[in-house]
Amino acid sequence: MKNESKWSTLKMQPSAKGGGLAFSMAVVIYVFISFIFSLIISAVGIAGTDIAKYLGYLASPMAIVLSAILLKVLFKQQLKPFVRVGCSPKYYLIGVMLIFGLLFSLNSLNEYLIKFFELFGYKRQSSSLPNLSGWNLLPAILVIAVLPAICEEFLFRGIILNNIEGEVGTVKTIFLVGFVFSLYHASVEQTIYQFICGCLFALLAIRSRSITPVVLIHFINN
Repeated sequence: MKNESKWSTLKMQPSAKGGGLAFSMAVVIYVFISFIFSLIISAVGIAGTDIAKYLGYLASPMAIVLSAILLKVLFKQQLKPFVRVGCSPKYYLIGVMLIFGLLFSLNSLNEYLIKFFELFGYKRQSSSLPNLSGWNLLPAILVIAVLPAICEEFLFRGIILNNIEGEVGTVKTIFLVGFVFSLYHASVEQTIYQFICGCLFALLAIRSRSITPVVLIHFINN
């Protein structure tokens, strides 16, 4: 229709393009928010404090929420179909066994990878955790474990996975979601671990047709 705005003509159906767009927007917004936070931290002089660390952790969930809003508002993509929450209880049990298996089996793999990079001058990342003593543990759990688990699963095993699966197939989707999940975190030390987690989380989401089991195990992992 001639009177439609240019955005209203871009109503997006699930597709690889939609998945790529969601990921790209999340990355760009994440970088932008991180840059703004770094300016604020520098201007206020709070580098190294718990407030600065919390801002660092909040950048990703904020970016994901904003990218989802843009998908909804600008490209008219329906997001509700990507947030399936009901599934058989067995997938929660499978997920819990899966994440504990990964935590115990892949820690040594991370260590070997770090030692390999250290041969080329790589220096281990220092801890970015805020104070976890006493009541300080509660906001830390919310910001570091709960929010990233919900928002990242909404993006990767919700929007991206369900956008691309119908077009590229299940197997390719699993590996693509694992790859972009690892790429998004940009952690040299956990590259392999996050890729494997990303793939297995995607497989669990596909088998259960729900994001709640992967939200649970992502929370446990965090």
